[in-house]
Amino acid sequence: DPVSSVRRFEDCIEKALELDPQDLVARLCIAAFRALRGDFEGASRDHEMVLKAAPHDADTIAMLAGNVALIAGEPVHGYELATRAIRLNPNIPWYYGMLGRCCFVAGLYE
Repeated sequence: DPVSSVRRFEDCIEKALELDPQDLVARLCIAAFRALRGDFEGASRDHEMVLKAAPHDADTIAMLAGNVALIAGEPVHGYELATRAIRLNPNIPWYYGMLGRCCFVAGLYE
């Protein structure tokens, strides 16, 4: 049952944030749920919090890039974040996948 599975997933994310409000992965997940519900301001606040908490953590920045581009509807900002993650650590293959997603959503096909 996909609907109940997603609800249970969201409940787990909310519980994770109750236990540790600074859990950046949980914060990214809850931002995605907010954006999907149309709460773009709330998602944006969460995204800003994540970036302020880990401005030099390439993994977090790369995950944030995907959220910003694919869920919050800011593909150019996602592209900038993905390229930042790659500058911080160019040796992680999935960062390039995230960059590709951001480029596609932004219409940067070349």
